[in-house]
Amino acid sequence: MCVVIHFIMAFVKNKYTIKISLKFKIMLLPLVSGLIMGALAVIFALQNVFPVTVVFLDWQLTASLALIIVIAMFMGIIITILFSIPSMVRNSLSIFKLNKENKELSDELEMIRRANYNAGVAVPTPVPAPAPTLSDLL
Repeated sequence: MCVVIHFIMAFVKNKYTIKISLKFKIMLLPLVSGLIMGALAVIFALQNVFPVTVVFLDWQLTASLALIIVIAMFMGIIITILFSIPSMVRNSLSIFKLNKENKELSDELEMIRRANYNAGVAVPTPVPAPAPTLSDLL
């Protein structure tokens, strides 16, 4: 607590200059937006306390409107996650296979370079292709 008070006093007296980096600003954005959304959610919940009855087949639930909406939102999140799991697993397997193939090709390239170096063959370094110009793209 004393550190915070010292920091505020130093800031007020302009004893220190505070430089906020771009990375810190980017990290601060989700925090501030989350606090705003949380405050809006609390306001919404306080204003929608009316009891609502939801009937589905033979099942019946009576709760506040805000609670019903929050339950529906979380059910939507869960359903979305369940439907996205197969593609996430497929992508993970694909990335694993590509990383394995990349490692094998890197090892093979290193072996060929060593063999050429030991044989006295000069291995040319690859020259990057020139960047396309605007006229090439049009």
